[in-house]
Amino acid sequence: MASKREQEQERKRVKNLQERLKRRKDRLTQGLHDYALLADAKVYMLIQDRRGGITEYRSTPDRKFPPTYAQIVRSETHVSQLIWTLIDLSIEATLPIGQPLDA
Repeated sequence: MASKREQEQERKRVKNLQERLKRRKDRLTQGLHDYALLADAKVYMLIQDRRGGITEYRSTPDRKFPPTYAQIVRSETHVSQLIWTLIDLSIEATLPIGQPLDA
């Protein structure tokens, strides 16, 4: 069995760890808040700790933000298609008139 001194040291160690983690989470949230203000960006953060506790930060009151995973994937696909279209147009614009792409 641990002595009272060892128990007290362990209690302090656990308390200090919890305080450090809370400070880190607070600094992270503050950093995200600052970024959202400076970059005029929407920011969302979700942290779930070991015990299942949830911390959520949303820089906008818009309840439709963040988008669902499916919406993000659709958006990325659309952007990707748009980029490839722009690349194709750029390549075509640099070719001499009437020359095919695969020539």
